Amino acid sequence: MKAHKLLTGRWPRHGVKQPTIDAFLQKALKTNLAWGKWPVLGFPSMAPDKFAVSVYDRFIKRHCNAILTHTRGKGEKGFDGIKPVEKAVVYMLADLLGIGNHAAIEDLVDGYIASGGTEANIMGVWIGREKLRSEVRDEADQRVALLTTSFAHYSVRKAAGLTGIGEGHFVENGFVDFYEGQRPTTLFIPATDGSGLHYVKANYNGSMNVPALEQKIRLLHADKGMRRFIIVLNEGSTMTGSLDPVQTVGSLLQNIKHELQDCRFYVHVDAAYGGFIYPFTETGYVGGFSVPEVDSMTVDPYKMGQAPMAQGIFLCRKHLQVYTQRQQGYIQEEFDDTLIGSRTGAHAAACFALIHQFGFKGYRAMHMKSIRLANAIHSKFSQVSGLDMLPRQLNMVSFYLPSDLSHATLKRVHDLVNKYRIMWALISEDCEDPKRSPRRMMKFNITRDVNPKWIDKFLDEFVPLLS
Repeated sequence: MKAHKLLTGRWPRHGVKQPTIDAFLQKALKTNLAWGKWPVLGFPSMAPDKFAVSVYDRFIKRHCNAILTHTRGKGEKGFDGIKPVEKAVVYMLADLLGIGNHAAIEDLVDGYIASGGTEANIMGVWIGREKLRSEVRDEADQRVALLTTSFAHYSVRKAAGLTGIGEGHFVENGFVDFYEGQRPTTLFIPATDGSGLHYVKANYNGSMNVPALEQKIRLLHADKGMRRFIIVLNEGSTMTGSLDPVQTVGSLLQNIKHELQDCRFYVHVDAAYGGFIYPFTETGYVGGFSVPEVDSMTVDPYKMGQAPMAQGIFLCRKHLQVYTQRQQGYIQEEFDDTLIGSRTGAHAAACFALIHQFGFKGYRAMHMKSIRLANAIHSKFSQVSGLDMLPRQLNMVSFYLPSDLSHATLKRVHDLVNKYRIMWALISEDCEDPKRSPRRMMKFNITRDVNPKWIDKFLDEFVPLLS
């Protein structure tokens, strides 16, 4: 098909009239999915709230720069209106996630609104590396081990590579994924010196296996001499919504530190998905900053918070951002301790508006409605022969496909994945075990934008493929 004249990739010699540009962009807009109108059954997000979008639009027009961290400094001159708003958002999220006494919250937490959860996860790993190297000083040995599960977001591996900690590598292990055309899948091999990324065995539901974590730490310390450990935990993994046992991990690290006194730990919790749903829906939720060993967290308001895309909030214990601060010359008497630098304050305004509009009860009501629907959908899928269902967690419905599906059947399933916008992935609970083959998982994310009729239509097309 012939490309539109505005898509040549060449810089236009003369300007183009606005109606021509607008007509092209309007057509492009219509080809993007419309949340709530098109079947979107797997994406970990939902349509933004209209009020939040209107607030965002008003602030983006003022071109307000929220550069630097407002919980620590004064920021750029001329944008004084947005600074207390962003600080309030950081404090409110920290309060929701268990930071402690609200009256003194400004003395307990720092943070800023980042470009997304990926940036926030990178910030956590970056600070962890700097903090651990300052606590275990050894110029000849700068190694850091980063421990997480295969259910962690891919940004954790990206962070390990970007910070120079080391991200290991993958090798063929002989397993064949027939859908991918006989291409062998991979086995993860960490660095031989003990540094860098390591994948800890996960339980069946996707949560971290704590005995396996303890074994990994002890082996790396005894066999490789590792003394610096970053541990990244999930509160709402992308494919299952699993909640790592943060409190149990915290207790384990207390015991290990008492015994292995030359070891230091930094814990980052990726609650990009779960941070805006777990505290509202899970009775007895104990996680996040209520666990003293947790140093930093990631929360994404645009996923389950209905904020405009994309924003991720980075939160950490007070003064930890000192490890990443850098002097800069054009904002006098200030320093930059963020990854992104300049950023719009419109995201802070939108998130501030949402939190106050819904409050705790409003978010709880919305999410509980989705969870009730997810329970009903989970029951429907449980009646389908051949599916290996995972327990329902949050508003997600996840299952493993049968391992003996033919290439032709997997291709037809893939067509349904695209049609209904479902997420699927090859996952192994222990990708460092050469005897364990990955399996193909499918995930449905049930939000207020999901029409139950779409699920029924999917099942009508999907079930015959398994028979």
